[in-house]
Amino acid sequence: MPEAIETLVRDLALALRVRAMYAADHASAKQAFKRLFQTLQGLLDEKKEVRIGAVGGELVGEGLRSDRTNAVSASLVRLLSSRQIDLLIFQSGVTAEALGAFLDVMAIRPADLKEEGIPAILSRRGVTRIAAGQIDLSGETAAPLPADADLSAFYRGGVAIISEVIREFSAGNRAQVSLAKEIVGGIVGAVEKDLAALPLLATLRNHDDYTFTHALNVGVLTVAQAKSLALPERDLFAVGIAGLLHDLGKQRIPPEILGKPALLTDDEFAVMQMHPIYGAEAVRNVGTVPDLVTTVAFEHHLGIDFSGYPRLGRRWTLNLASRLTTIADSFDALRTNRPYRSGITIEQAFDIMRAKRGSLYDPELFDNFERLIKSLAGAGKGGGPG
Repeated sequence: MPEAIETLVRDLALALRVRAMYAADHASAKQAFKRLFQTLQGLLDEKKEVRIGAVGGELVGEGLRSDRTNAVSASLVRLLSSRQIDLLIFQSGVTAEALGAFLDVMAIRPADLKEEGIPAILSRRGVTRIAAGQIDLSGETAAPLPADADLSAFYRGGVAIISEVIREFSAGNRAQVSLAKEIVGGIVGAVEKDLAALPLLATLRNHDDYTFTHALNVGVLTVAQAKSLALPERDLFAVGIAGLLHDLGKQRIPPEILGKPALLTDDEFAVMQMHPIYGAEAVRNVGTVPDLVTTVAFEHHLGIDFSGYPRLGRRWTLNLASRLTTIADSFDALRTNRPYRSGITIEQAFDIMRAKRGSLYDPELFDNFERLIKSLAGAGKGGGPG
């Protein structure tokens, strides 16, 4: 797959360059188009969609290796940036006609685009299964997935992307904020489309890359809770970003502790208990995300009675997003296979969590979450094991 996505980047960059120089019926343009369409079709036979982002002067996507020195990647980034495009999405079912129209639109000189922009022109020309647009960095919202996206489509490639986001974000790379917002846009779009798809998360319990799958799961579960409470869409995005980045501080925890195939010793657990502090520091150092993200990173293990960690000398009312994240965090951790134990059923997870209802978990929010998950699992939708 990495070779295939890099081939797509190369063929896309070539087709765009050739189309900028020649008419669509020119032999060179036809050859480049044919190669691009074949490569794209090959990828979309295996995946429901392919995403390529241009973030911080680099291409980002599943299987793409970050390389600023790559001339092909650099040329594609420049072309996209000159047209105010941060993200390209190609979905299965895209036709040759749609791809040809996309290349025609991309061949328009930036000076001639005026105020309409690429997305509006694509829409006006009836191009479907291809989306191009800009990720909003100014606020707390991002464009969601296309209307027909679902959680299964969103998860394909999502873990690879969020792993890069978290690593770069923890290193202070502000450019990754835009991609984090785009991911949350996908979460919100998928959850709003169909809450009944939520049990699908159970099918992901065998994923090897626990840290990043867990981040994605907690983001989804937190947004689902917020939606069930009828929070406005703006709040869904803020809560989603906070849930997605809640464990950012674990990037500073030694891997031999994070991946230990046994229960932690007291000393090791003391190190692990530092991750909320590390996470809050990392978010504060980046400084381009909502304050809520810092709050949740710090508060998500405290518990409403402050019996959790880090240990503090005073108490306050925890933020709603922190209380939602605590519940999602515990539930997903219990459901997931770990090196030292197997994941457990939904009912077993709630039996364990119920013992801390009113101490670690907000009782009303816990009851709401239990009703939500059990009603969805009982409906038999999503296909995940119970």
